[in-house]
Amino acid sequence: MIRNVPHISSQTSKISLQSCLTFNSVFQQPGSSCAAAAAVGTPSTASLKSPADHQHQHQQVAKSVVPRRKSSGGRPGNNSPHHQNGGNGNNRNGANHQQRRNFHISSQHYSTSGNTRTATSASSTAGKGASAALPDFQKLTKGVPKHTLPYFKQLMAFDECLAHNSFFDPKTGDVPGGTAQFWDSVEKIMPLYDDLLITGELNQRRIDELISLLRNGLRMHRFELSKLKKNIDRDLNSPLQQIQAYLKSSIIKISNDIVHESDESNSNKLYSAAAVNHVRISSRGLTNLFKAFTDMGLIDEAAVIWNKGKKDPKLYDLFTSESVLGSILTLLVENKEFNFQEIWSIYETIKNSKTESDIIHSELQVAMIRACLLKNKTEKALEIFKEITSDVLKFYSKKNSSPPVAVKNYMTMAHLSFIGYCQDFETANIFFNDSFENQMPYLTPIQINYVKKFMSNTWKNTKDFDKVSQIWISTWKYFENNNKSTTAISSSLNDAYLDIFFEKYSSFNNDAALELKKLLKNYSEIKKMDEPFFNCLITKSKKWENVNVFQSIVKVADLYNFPKTNVYHRCVLKASGSVELPIEETFTLFKRLISSNIQLGSNHLTNADWFAFRDATIHSKFLNGEKIDLYFKLFKVCCKYFLNLQNFKLYMNLDVGLDQRYRKVFDEFQRINVQDVDLSELQWFNKCNAIAKYWSNRGVEI
Repeated sequence: MIRNVPHISSQTSKISLQSCLTFNSVFQQPGSSCAAAAAVGTPSTASLKSPADHQHQHQQVAKSVVPRRKSSGGRPGNNSPHHQNGGNGNNRNGANHQQRRNFHISSQHYSTSGNTRTATSASSTAGKGASAALPDFQKLTKGVPKHTLPYFKQLMAFDECLAHNSFFDPKTGDVPGGTAQFWDSVEKIMPLYDDLLITGELNQRRIDELISLLRNGLRMHRFELSKLKKNIDRDLNSPLQQIQAYLKSSIIKISNDIVHESDESNSNKLYSAAAVNHVRISSRGLTNLFKAFTDMGLIDEAAVIWNKGKKDPKLYDLFTSESVLGSILTLLVENKEFNFQEIWSIYETIKNSKTESDIIHSELQVAMIRACLLKNKTEKALEIFKEITSDVLKFYSKKNSSPPVAVKNYMTMAHLSFIGYCQDFETANIFFNDSFENQMPYLTPIQINYVKKFMSNTWKNTKDFDKVSQIWISTWKYFENNNKSTTAISSSLNDAYLDIFFEKYSSFNNDAALELKKLLKNYSEIKKMDEPFFNCLITKSKKWENVNVFQSIVKVADLYNFPKTNVYHRCVLKASGSVELPIEETFTLFKRLISSNIQLGSNHLTNADWFAFRDATIHSKFLNGEKIDLYFKLFKVCCKYFLNLQNFKLYMNLDVGLDQRYRKVFDEFQRINVQDVDLSELQWFNKCNAIAKYWSNRGVEI
């Protein structure tokens, strides 16, 4: 079950602060001409008033310029549902709480373009000068008691949301105060951010904490995903998918506001100017922001933000600061698109600014090691490695103390970086072999991600498949000898190795057959045959399009008799479409998949099941009349057991899109003869009444 993840609706209605800044109600600077009067071309009377009058006027205008927001933006009262049901912090209330509310998201407010809001109440005349006439709220409200400001409730509500951001336990997914309150805060804070952006109240501290809140949301989202059953068919409209989209768009929006530049072609000048003048963030907050991009895998988007920020003279020092450079460089290294000379120059500047007793942040040093290795600057990388290991160890030795665990962890990361990023095989292999000996003053675990990179780099730079195989075998021996083998490791490591195998042997021949036998022998001698290995093998062998190979692999898998899930049967069924398999065997493979689903407790045909069958039949590379007939016969027999009407219509639309002639088949569905189809396994599935009604309304019996 998905715990305490809110549903997101596509609509939101609220009063925005910017929309109230019309030419009839604008804050005015004391002692200056009336901005509002200037906007409409009327004479100003501001000069006739004394400073005291001005101050009184400001307070009056402040009270009238923005209508008080209703419960959506203010602090919840003691009688609000939030306090009645969500305030006790008990996670058990999350499910009920989730049903009570909607999680508002709208493309109007959360667009990745950065030009997202429109001052709906402003006239076209005032809009032309909106950027120039934008009031400085900080100056205008100086000396005005906070509680009298028109946006005071929004500000207090914003701070209350931030107060619910606290420690997140990655093992349990719990947060102090309860996950329900946490998600409430995430839900409410971005509309409040929109309202308060123009006020200048969103200082560094608030923006830093906002980024922290959203990043913790990403962590909790990832935790919820980890609880789902493997290979579950996720609905695109599920709460988890929607919360991910909300967090992503929110983080990108804030990033755009930080680096936003005034643009004459921007029709939203009021909002643009507000973002430029009032979004401030510290190096700590910006570092956290780029780490949020890392969490989401948005490498290109992060690179765009960083490049734009460092080009702005006002932001250059911030965007090239030590901690920020370390976080963004980690991303740029994965993207492999960065100017090494520029990065090295910034790094040297940071290094030269340090005194002898100062130490460069280890995260930046690890990132620089990777950057150097990617660009074949091995000597530079080794020099930094010495600084992060030997020099640090000497420093602590002089103090008669041992380096903290966090410091040693960076040494480990530096070591692993040479395995995964070094382009020189001999150097990388030294670090790889040292990891097995475990004689370093820091931990040297074998991590799959770095081993996969090592295999890929070895193949790319040497084209020596024997070296790749040796890395693969050594790694498997390590995991087996230390009882660390898991299905996840098997799937990931074997997938990377077989990618290289089928790149070397791109077509089937005698050499490929002999090497495949050797591969199977080596694997069986190291560990027991398992499903993930055969899932990878059967999927990647599609490249050969050889029916004998396909049938042999399936036969070998049956002989080893390892436990098989529906994932294996989907892979086999899907792969059968890449060969000219007799139609009877295709039908048998489908029945095996259905039986596997029944054993696992499934009660519907899922997207993954049907898409595998489509790939085996009408989406097959070797399409023939028998496959088309089998597909539509089983469609008629199985359709009432699909998960829902939405999936059913999706399949029909995809089929018609594949070939317009299939539309006629659906139009004459009643004529499809299914008397020769024996699929008694379906009796264990639940029928979808909406699909049955769909055909009944069209006079079709299914």
